[in-house]
Amino acid sequence: MGRAGQGGTFPEQPDGCGPLQALAKAHLNGELETWPLILVRHAKAKPRSSWTKAEGSRPLAVTGLRQALAVERLLGVWKPLRIVSSPWARCVSTIAPYAKSAGAKVKLVEALTEHHHQRSPKKTAAIVEGLFDKQRGVALCTHRPALPTVLKTLGERMGPSFTRCCRPRIRTWRLAR
Repeated sequence: MGRAGQGGTFPEQPDGCGPLQALAKAHLNGELETWPLILVRHAKAKPRSSWTKAEGSRPLAVTGLRQALAVERLLGVWKPLRIVSSPWARCVSTIAPYAKSAGAKVKLVEALTEHHHQRSPKKTAAIVEGLFDKQRGVALCTHRPALPTVLKTLGERMGPSFTRCCRPRIRTWRLAR
């Protein structure tokens, strides 16, 4: 039985590490065609009910500002060098700490806003589909109403195991008298 770097037949190893070692070998040989696609829902925003200005300018709440710093740390693990985001303030503020610290390129896309998604979910789906074109790490920041479209589009690309993993959980409550 071989060891990593010695050209063995990894999957037959009795310790069960064969697939992991094969993955490591493929990485070392530059044979992997993988890259991270990180989906971010914006951090907590100020309540709609207390915001009287344009919806797109509604900022993060204090809690959301702290969450944006946590997003910075999480994105730092994967290091995407490009970010595709809704241009609305709460999305931009969520990804700004990471974009600044990492020097990541940010592309603001109207199709990822709540309003645009409501009018044309197909355009939102097309943006998600376009993330696969460059085959480089990317983070996508959008809003809750767009998430079903985003997840459906990702599922069509990534197959049934992704779809099973990410389908919405439906809870049924039985009320007794």
